[in-house]
Order: sequence, then C-alpha cells, then structure tokens
Amino acid sequence: MATLPEQDAVTATTDAVHPLPALPASEDAGKAASHFSPRRTRVRLMVKAVIGLADISVIFLSFTLVSLLYRDAALDAQTSKTLALVIPVFAGIAISNGAYTTSVVERLMPSLYKTLTAFLFAVGISILAVFLLKSSESFSRGVFGLGTGVGLIGLTFSRKLCCSIHRHHFGRQFINELLINHRPPKAIAEPDHVIVIDAEREGLVPDPDDHDMMTRIGALVKNADSITVNCATELRDAWSFVLKAADVQAQIVYPELDRIGALRIGHFGDSTTLAVSLSPLSLPNRIVKRAFDLAVSVPAVILLGIPMLAIAALIRIDSAGPALFRQTRIGRNNQPFMMLKFRSMATGRQDDAARQLTRRDDDRLTRIGAFLRKTSLDELPQILNVLMGDMSIVGPRPHAAQALAGESLYWQVDNRYWHRHAIKPGMTGLAQIRGHRGNTFREDDLRDRLQSDLDYIVQWSLLSDILIIISTFRVLRHDNAF
Repeated sequence: MATLPEQDAVTATTDAVHPLPALPASEDAGKAASHFSPRRTRVRLMVKAVIGLADISVIFLSFTLVSLLYRDAALDAQTSKTLALVIPVFAGIAISNGAYTTSVVERLMPSLYKTLTAFLFAVGISILAVFLLKSSESFSRGVFGLGTGVGLIGLTFSRKLCCSIHRHHFGRQFINELLINHRPPKAIAEPDHVIVIDAEREGLVPDPDDHDMMTRIGALVKNADSITVNCATELRDAWSFVLKAADVQAQIVYPELDRIGALRIGHFGDSTTLAVSLSPLSLPNRIVKRAFDLAVSVPAVILLGIPMLAIAALIRIDSAGPALFRQTRIGRNNQPFMMLKFRSMATGRQDDAARQLTRRDDDRLTRIGAFLRKTSLDELPQILNVLMGDMSIVGPRPHAAQALAGESLYWQVDNRYWHRHAIKPGMTGLAQIRGHRGNTFREDDLRDRLQSDLDYIVQWSLLSDILIIISTFRVLRHDNAF
C-alpha cells in the first residue's frame, strides 16, 4: 500500500477536516470556471509561442533570402553573424515591450507597432554593436539594409495574418475578464466577451474571516486576467481587501469618479490623490508643435509679406481706418490675448465684444472686407500671433468672451467649452475641415465644433496637424464664410 509523502499527508488530513468547497453550480459560475480553465491558459501560451516563432522565422527567412539573392549564398558567415545578433536582441525587446501580451496579439495596430518597433531597435542595436566592436568588415551592409526592408514587410504581413486567424478562431474571447456585480448602485456596460457573476445569486460575500469563502473567491478568479467589481458603496472596502489576496489585476467601479472625470491614481505626501487633469501635450510634444509652428509661420511671413502689405493698402484705400482689426480672444489656459485680423468692417461699426454675429450680406462689411471674409484672407495676420506664441497653426479657433450661440454664452451651452483652452488656439482646426465654421446662430453650431475641438486635443499628433493644414485648402471658400 503506497503512502503519501509527509506534506501530502498533512494536506490530505487538512482537506478531510476542512474540505474545499466547490464553486457554485450556477450557469454563470460554471461558465467562468470553464472559460478560465488552466487548459485555456496553456492554449494562450501556445498561441503566443507560435506567434513568437513566426516572427523569428520571418526575420530568419528575410535575411536568408536577401543573402541568397544578393550574395548567392543562403547562410554564409556574414548572414549567420547578422542573424545571431538581430534575432536574440529582437526577441528580448519584443518580450519586454509587450509584443506578445494577450491584449496586443489580438489587435492589429498595437501588434504591428510593438513588433516593428522591436525589430527596428534590434537592427539599430546590432549596427551599433558592429560599429563599436570594429567588425564591420564581417557584415554586409547590403544584406543588413535589404534584409531589414524585407523583414519589415514580412513581419507586417505575418502579424496581419496572425491577427486575422486569431480573430477568426477566438474573437475577443481570449482575454479572461470577469465582472462581479454585488448590489451595484449603477449598471455598467457589459462587453460580450466578459463573464458576469451576480455575487448575491452565487452566495459570494467578501469576508476575510471566512476561510471557505476566501477559497471559493480565489478559485473563481485565479485564472482571470482582470476582475472588475461593481458593488454597493458599503461593500467596496471588503472587496478591495479580498481582491488584494488574489494574484490578478482587479479594480472597483466608482461611479462618482465619472462626475469629476478622474484620470488616474496619484500620491501627495502620504495621501492618495485622483488626477483629474493632465497636460494634453507633454513637454517634448509641445516643443515639437512649437517647432512645427515656427517652421511653417516663418517662411509664410516671408512668402506672404508682400501680398499682406498689398491687402493692407487696399483696405486703407477702400475705407478709412486701420488695416488691422484687434480683438481680445480667449487663449491657452483661458487667458486673453489680442488676436489680429484684417479689418473687414467699416470703422466704428466693428463689434469688439462679438455680441452681434456677422450675417450674410451684412451691411457693416466693406467691399474689400466682404471678399476677404469669403476667402478667409482676413485671417492671415494671425501668422504674427503664431510667431508671438499666442496661437498655433492648428488648434481650436479662438473666440471672443462674449460670443453667443443662439442666446447663450458659449460656456453656458456646454461647460466643457473651457476644456478646449487646454492648448493654444489655432488658425485652422479639425472643426473647420469638418465644416463646422462660420457663425453660431444655434446652440448646436457650438456643440458640433466643440466636440471636434475636444477630439483634436485627445488625438493630437504632428501628422494630424499636417493633414489638417492640407485639408484646410479645400475649405478656404465655404458657404458659412461671410
């Protein structure tokens, strides 16, 4: 008769006294148990391993093929040394930057970004190593360069194929996400791939003094990737305490944080804080955007200087008064600045506070002014505002403080209006190329452009600025420009 090892005998005795309770036999709990099974975890690891091997195979074949075509040798000494450098470095970077995490391998763009970035870094580090070791004669620049190009193409097609197969076979079901509802004060959206458990129906109570209950909860969540608990206010402390004992990422729903727009947890001294505002552009991005503004505005001033002087002369000839119109507008951080435009109205009839909107065939417009407004040429002096740093080439259009949408001030229509001033205002913007320009006779006119402004702030990139500038030329003449 076989005997148990000492540790197993102790475990067996303990289990006999305190048998481990089974999970509740409900459909939801059973689904969670099968969905988060160890077998499923092993399958996920195998899929990630296959994708990793596919990446390495693509890199190997890329350099080998290039070597065969370029040097008439598939695996000569130089190509072998190149692969011996690039592949291990790529594997290390790809693993460390999360190229094989579940949330990445199932989505094409993050998957491509992390994989191609790892490959380019691996090539760059390999080139640096060759240079520092003074062994460049042992490596072919042609194989290195062409192999890198073919590798980028191969990895792109390989990852696209892997993501396509992954979505076809698994969809979003590969991420083990669990939502536990326990007398929630507010219902939240439940994505199809999430397993939902009703704690009361399953008899789950977050009680750290109950050994059996802690075991049941641990068995339920042990193979989950993330857990979200939507519970009553008085249960949050208990669930937070219990989930800290689980080796899994867990979070508690706080509906009241939606009202203040909390962004992340922080710390100040020995206190926990909630970040409610982050600078939309980091310091490096602000430097990039300012450099881009100067790169555009300085040549623009040089090229347009004579035409702008000619326009100013025509304005003075057409009607008495200055060529430029100055008006206080709201800028970054809700600070006022003096915006410049070519004067388009008769002197003495301008509305400095912008309370009276310009209308079609407005009799306040001069002959030159009507043409300038219809072609948007009246905005050209704002290039000087860009040079002075009050404005950017691209950003939310600046408004006067007393401007109205319908009968209401802009911030009375939607108090998110103030959020658009987190960055510098621009000569053109996303709202303009979407067609939301001209006067705000209706409150919805303000809402449409406000949403575009907020979208721009969230999605900013240098490429988006370039595309907006290009698209602006299509809307210089617009039905709402008058």
